[in-house]
Amino acid sequence: MSDVKMAPIELARRAGTATVQRHADGSRTVLDADPVITVTLELLAEVGTDVYAKSVLTLDSAGEYRYRFVGHDPLNPGCAIFERLEATS
Repeated sequence: MSDVKMAPIELARRAGTATVQRHADGSRTVLDADPVITVTLELLAEVGTDVYAKSVLTLDSAGEYRYRFVGHDPLNPGCAIFERLEATS
């Protein structure tokens, strides 16, 4: 049995995408983001700890679009599934 955490198939079927704009100063703005997203493992390996650390993916510089790692995508090998965290006030 593998120790790789797999996301539930129902969540994988709902997974969408996010569009992030990177500005010349290095800051990031989210243009569009679904509540559940799929991200390639290749992209996760390339981003810095300001974007992905401790199983939390932060899409924008303001920290308003934060996602928690749910598991690897059972429908798309080489991808991980993230679910948006509720904003804290």
